[in-house]
Amino acid sequence: MGGDKNTVDALTQRSMADIASERAATSFPIGVLSVYVDRGRERHEARKAAHSLIARDSAIAFSADASPFDLARKQLREKTNAQVQRVRHLRRHAKDALSRDALALAACELSESLGMKLYVHDALYVASINLFGTPEQIAHFLPLDLDPRVNGCFAMTELGHSSSLQDLETTATYIPETREWSITSPTITSTKWWIGGAGGTATHAVMVSQTSIKGTSYGLAWFIVQLRSIEDGRLLPGVVCGDVGAKAGRNGLDNGWIQLTGVRVPLNNMLMKWMQVDEEGNVSPPPHPAVMYATLIPERISSLTGIKILVAQSVTIACRYGVTRRQGPGNPQIIDFQAQTVNMLPLVAGIYVYMNTEKRMEARWNRLQIAATEDPDTYLKELPDIHCISAGLKAVGTWWGSHAFETCRRACGGHAYSSYNAIAGHIDDWGVFTTGGGDNFALMQQLS
Repeated sequence: MGGDKNTVDALTQRSMADIASERAATSFPIGVLSVYVDRGRERHEARKAAHSLIARDSAIAFSADASPFDLARKQLREKTNAQVQRVRHLRRHAKDALSRDALALAACELSESLGMKLYVHDALYVASINLFGTPEQIAHFLPLDLDPRVNGCFAMTELGHSSSLQDLETTATYIPETREWSITSPTITSTKWWIGGAGGTATHAVMVSQTSIKGTSYGLAWFIVQLRSIEDGRLLPGVVCGDVGAKAGRNGLDNGWIQLTGVRVPLNNMLMKWMQVDEEGNVSPPPHPAVMYATLIPERISSLTGIKILVAQSVTIACRYGVTRRQGPGNPQIIDFQAQTVNMLPLVAGIYVYMNTEKRMEARWNRLQIAATEDPDTYLKELPDIHCISAGLKAVGTWWGSHAFETCRRACGGHAYSSYNAIAGHIDDWGVFTTGGGDNFALMQQLS
């Protein structure tokens, strides 16, 4: 065994020496590139601090004897839930917005299940309240987000309807006598499905539903619906939820289904920035139907973030493997073989292309969100354009990502068939991107 250990130590030392040699041979300062990737020195330092903090925190970091590759689904769920609570705690007590954002990014880079669970609450639930709520509603609902017992989810997709949003069946009927909405899932196909967090942990949902007022349908609107008690997690009357079970990837996330039967919510639980209903049931329709779908835009832009995180990790693994792998003593590193180079270098370049595209799209969307409040005419004018661009980028980018993962897997030979290589898990986690947020073929039709 001593000889085996010596061999392992020698291989490790040679691998580290190969990586150091490649880095030393670069024609540019690696530190400068790292700062560029992180969008500035301050963000770079915040990101390093966040990674260091997470690595030292036993509630978040995975241990050597309980890696994500070895945990059963139940154990992975428990670990992910503990991670979410701890990350949310750290973010609430972070010294500034830069540190909060860095912690969220570091969490996403650690685990897709953890990252998606945080994303569902922050970038779908909370963001939808900001996007569709009036200032008064935002002031009322968002303070709930400070309560660690509140976990939000985003209930749009139904069992029988996904890309065809206008055909969603969940119905909210207004009752003027009590100034309430009665929300019901009238059919099996109206069951909200694939809803992240609904399986066991979500206490609240921002839910899209058809509206019915005095016997007339007024199209889709967004509602805040409480699903579970924040005291003990029990489902509230009229709410039935369940878990969709094992998935190809992201099994730390409790994707679930929701059915409602006559669930009553106050009139003001309908988010009314664009469509208003008064106490008598009089309706002011939205200026354009597209504004009710605007929440899909940041979701599609987030697929570019997925490339920057998940695809970049696989490309890094494959490139490092190529640097340290030799086909026998005395042979060159396989990264120097033409077949390896011609496959990997375009992927490295592609990461930077999509990374910069994400930066520009995020900036444009952030400007447009400000315009939604300060200059609604500009918002309505530019919304269709960014909707089409984000749809096309999501489709092209996620298809490219699927190609990149498979290329990386093959570049690592048989070793990539091991879960510990991580690329196989990345492929499983990535699959949802090509259909979630809109099927890619449908999105390309929107772009055209």
